[in-house]
Formats: sequence, C-alpha cells, structure tokens
Amino acid sequence: MGIHAITLYRKGTARSLINSLWDLAIARFFVSLERRLGENFVGLIDLLGGEVYESNVLVVVRSKDLETVQEVVRVKMDVEREFGDRVLINPYIAGEDERDVIRAFQEAGEDEEDPGLLRRALEMFRERALRLRQVVDVIIPGGEVYESNVLVVVRSKDLETVQEVVRVKMDVEREFGDRVLINPYIAGEDERDVIRAFQEAS
Repeated sequence: MGIHAITLYRKGTARSLINSLWDLAIARFFVSLERRLGENFVGLIDLLGGEVYESNVLVVVRSKDLETVQEVVRVKMDVEREFGDRVLINPYIAGEDERDVIRAFQEAGEDEEDPGLLRRALEMFRERALRLRQVVDVIIPGGEVYESNVLVVVRSKDLETVQEVVRVKMDVEREFGDRVLINPYIAGEDERDVIRAFQEAS
C-alpha cells in the first residue's frame, strides 16, 4: 500500500477560503509526521469537507503502537497550535494492513472527473510547478501511481517547497472551478524507484 503522497480527497463540496489554510496545515502535518515518525510513516489521506469514522484525516503507519499514536497526537496538537487553533485535525490512525479502513477513506473522496479536463489541469499544474525554484521535473502518468496523478520531483522536500507545490495545486483546482482533483506525489531526486514508476506509467 503505497500512500506516500499528500493525497487530497474531497466529497464534492465547494471549497471556501478556509481550505487554503487547511491545505497549508495539512502540508505541515504531513512533513512533520514524515520527519518524526520516519520509516514508520506510510502516508496520509485528507478528506476536504468530509469525514469517515468521525475523522477528517487518515494517517497510515507500519506499526500502530502506543508510542506512534502518541506522537501523531503530539504532531496534530503542534500543527493546530501553530495555526492558532483555526484548523481542527481529527486523525484516524491505521496500520497499513487495515485495507478496509484505507479503502473507506479513498472511496469517500472519489468524484467523477472529466478526463480531458483533468489532463488540461495537470498540464497547467506542470507548467506552473516547473517555475518553482526547487522543482526539477513534473511527470504526468497515464493513470494513478501510488494514489497520485502527478509526480513532482524536487531538490529538497522541505516544508516551504511542499507548501509551494500545494499552493500551485490549489490555484489550478480553483481556476478549474474545483471540478478536478490534483493529487501530487512529491519526491526527492534520490527517490529513483518512485520516479521510475511514474516514468513507466506515463
């Protein structure tokens, strides 16, 4: 189960200004989890405007022990505090073998999209993302790879870079009237297996 990207799923609700703040908070949450959980962190699924099991974010980990759960809660509280408690992150923590839970979160956010419209949005996203200082390449596969529909290769996968990519994603989605969903997988230049998987699918 390769959910390594910030995968942004929503339930078809119109996005309001607060979602810009939400996306930035989730970017911070993702980067902090990746740093503090290390190899135990598998990935994150975010439901914009929706909930599953009374949670708005799924955190997938390899080992769901007490220490890991406590660390996820600490990260959540740190991020909420950083954003002045203007966002509420309610994570559901699942092991990577809890496939029914992961599927429930994925299916909760699925919207039917016009493939042609999505392709145009992804092309616009690629053009704008390539202008970012840290972005090396953007690859659009023929389908989804690791639950993502575009790969962004960066020199440094730091918080500022992740936030810049998320802003570009948000801007393009907004320009398309939120009728498309761009799920970027952000990878470092050294993540050769990931890059190869996207290249082979493109």
